[in-house]
Amino acid sequence: MDDTERCARIACAVIGYGDVTEAIADVLSLPPALTARGTLAAGLLETFLRSADPAGDLLQMRLGDLLEAAESAPPEGARWRRTRACARALVYAQSAAVGELHDPAGALAELDRLESEVEDDAGMRMLFDSARLGLTYARAVVDGDDGAVARFPAEVRRHFGQGGDLGPEAETMRTLMSDSAELMAAVQRGEEVGDRLDRLLELSRALPPGHQLRGVLEGAGESLGLMNRIRAGAGEGAGDGERATDEELATLIELTGRPGLSTADRALAHTQVSGAALGLGEETDPDRVDLAVEHLRQAVEVTGGGDPKLVFHLIGLALGLLRRGELTNARRDLVEAGSVLQRAKELAQGPRHPHWAMINGMLTTVGQLLGDEPGFHQDGLAGLRAYVWKVLVQPDLADASVAVRSAAEDAAAIAKHCVTAGDLPGAVSALDAGRGLALFAATELRGLADRLTAAGEDDLARRWGEAVAAGQPEALPADLRREVLTALGDAADLLDPPGFGEIQRALSVVDADALVYLVPADVNGSGYALAVPAAGPPSFLPLPNLTGGLAETPGRAELCDLAWRAAMGPLIDSYLPHLPAPPPGRPHRLVLVPIGDLALVPWQAARHRDGTYAIERIALSQAVSARMLCLTAVRPPVPPDATGLIVGNPDPGESADDTLRFAGIEAYAIRESFYPGGRFLGRRPNGTDSPSGRGTRGQVRDWLTSDDLGAGATLHLACHGVVEPGAAHLVLDGGERLTAEELGLLMARAPGRAIEVVVLAACDSGKAIGGHDEAFSLGTAFLAGGARSVLCTLWKVPDASSSVMMYVFHHLLRRDALPVWAALRQAQLWMLDPRREPPDGMPRQLARFARSEQLADLDTWAAYVHWGR
Repeated sequence: MDDTERCARIACAVIGYGDVTEAIADVLSLPPALTARGTLAAGLLETFLRSADPAGDLLQMRLGDLLEAAESAPPEGARWRRTRACARALVYAQSAAVGELHDPAGALAELDRLESEVEDDAGMRMLFDSARLGLTYARAVVDGDDGAVARFPAEVRRHFGQGGDLGPEAETMRTLMSDSAELMAAVQRGEEVGDRLDRLLELSRALPPGHQLRGVLEGAGESLGLMNRIRAGAGEGAGDGERATDEELATLIELTGRPGLSTADRALAHTQVSGAALGLGEETDPDRVDLAVEHLRQAVEVTGGGDPKLVFHLIGLALGLLRRGELTNARRDLVEAGSVLQRAKELAQGPRHPHWAMINGMLTTVGQLLGDEPGFHQDGLAGLRAYVWKVLVQPDLADASVAVRSAAEDAAAIAKHCVTAGDLPGAVSALDAGRGLALFAATELRGLADRLTAAGEDDLARRWGEAVAAGQPEALPADLRREVLTALGDAADLLDPPGFGEIQRALSVVDADALVYLVPADVNGSGYALAVPAAGPPSFLPLPNLTGGLAETPGRAELCDLAWRAAMGPLIDSYLPHLPAPPPGRPHRLVLVPIGDLALVPWQAARHRDGTYAIERIALSQAVSARMLCLTAVRPPVPPDATGLIVGNPDPGESADDTLRFAGIEAYAIRESFYPGGRFLGRRPNGTDSPSGRGTRGQVRDWLTSDDLGAGATLHLACHGVVEPGAAHLVLDGGERLTAEELGLLMARAPGRAIEVVVLAACDSGKAIGGHDEAFSLGTAFLAGGARSVLCTLWKVPDASSSVMMYVFHHLLRRDALPVWAALRQAQLWMLDPRREPPDGMPRQLARFARSEQLADLDTWAAYVHWGR
């Protein structure tokens, strides 16, 4: 067939009298120099977009090649601009669907530009929104943005729930899109996906037999289902289920040669063979390990140098080589693994890469196994910077918590390498790099606008300042955060934990003797304490009884006994004698950073066998991390005065079953006795509302953000606190919620006055909500937002006895002018003293409890923890 005949066939297809698929092949076979080639290609594009079922035909069309041909000599006018925009959106969506979109961020920017050039209508919006959804997911995968991946299913449901004509199978398609998103997110989280996969394949069978999407899903389901079975079996322990059979391996190997696979899918098929052959890293058969390594090499070979997934496949190859090296003791495999990882590191370039932490952690492991590099752990330390980048770009607490779910575990592993290398300051840096990152991301906002202005980014500084001023998490989306950090050159000083000398200076400023990390034991070793003194070298103290399950001990008395044996006894008896004597009149003071569930242990109530508590021998405070301690230390102290905001027993409405009658008495008495120039909100002891206000969410927000220096520097909240999975809030008037995340952002808006002390006389106000390693609580949100000191509780506290102790605390703080930490300690010791007397001015309703033996119970005094200065 000559070119004239081809042009005639193409023209017939353009006007609806020919096969479009054949015509596309014809136009692409025409000589590029032929003038009519571009016009005919443009006509075919329009015909295809007008008549084709994209879900059924798009994946087998050479749409990108056709668009390229049309753009070589395009027609003029708005009609072509619309056709080109639609085609480009579909090409991007197609590339994203098969994993061959290498620059999703650039594609999104191009999509925005194209959409602005064409006339807006419902069909165009539906197309562009659908393409944007796919590109956003592709960018999240490339960026390693686990938060965005977690959000994706909800965004898909929202998008496809808005209507739009998806063809006769519209409802099935909508459900398929939503369920596919759920499946991808579950795979990303490493969950078992068998039920989800079965449901998706069942839905796909409702599509016509020739429907392309049905074939794609069934093909993917075959390999994914097999890998899911192998993964699930590996988690069951010993038995036939934890190892792929020879037949299953043969099936996966056959899939690697299936015709029509994209490059990305073929590489993925090779990695699936290796995963099955390795048995998720537990295979001992040398032949299977060799097979895995060979397929990992092929995955690397078929992946182009510009493909961002090449880094992923290089990591896989390094893992295979490491496994083979473990089995055979072959040094050459370890050397090659190191070389492969160095190549991956060069391609990754820096902390913004999603696999940066893994690459560097593996390099540390290789260095330790080779044993010829004394600084082998430095790569691992550098890799931990990736977690800070990942969390700083997240728009809210839920996404930040997802993004850093591995941070604490990886940081603890790198810290062990540092200890092995004799680098205790490095171990401190490692532990701190994995601590409190979700909290840090939610509140580390102040000063960035000034940095942007100094960097010449005036417009970005303005947009950032406006977003922060809104005081709402949704005003700081991931795109804006990423743009800001990129403009600041990754904001390197935000990514690094403080140095050893900086920590020591902070300890001196806050008048503490040492910062002590309490690290629970794992399956590979003992728990330990890592201590940074205010002067002198760091110390490592093995603590074999310090386990992560300590906080689950039934009964608080038993927990306190175990807490002494696990950590406080060895620290007090073995570590403190080596420190310089504290100043006259002050006991030794330690600032604890308890890792994981150890944050739920009341360390101040650790009990010696003679019945004395740790608090009777030393003073204890807690810190989220050394990073947060240093931030607190640089904030100048605020002179105490008689002003502030006191909120007592606001009406919780239907959100709580009980009122806090004594909290109202406590708060009103505290205001009358110690803060006469302050404002009282809530319900007075007689049950009536305060003339100053009922204690609404808006009133507390206004106080926190006020520039009026007369508003005071003390906040006391005696109300309900509620902790739920992934969230926490204070209950204010009418049941209104003031969340921990909102509090952090409000505080970070940096009002014209500083806040010295926040007292949360509220249940569970010190309990972490984003995983204990994140240390994000109602109390720490205030601390990270700028408060100098915060008091909060580890559990639900009794109303009456808590109110008595809070009055004594403020008496010691205001009348005796003690530092916040000392006032809390003395109030707790007062509760333990059987000869205690009520302080002057205590209301009768509280004073009658002052001599009660119940005040010495652990339920109240042991629940309160001091954070900050």
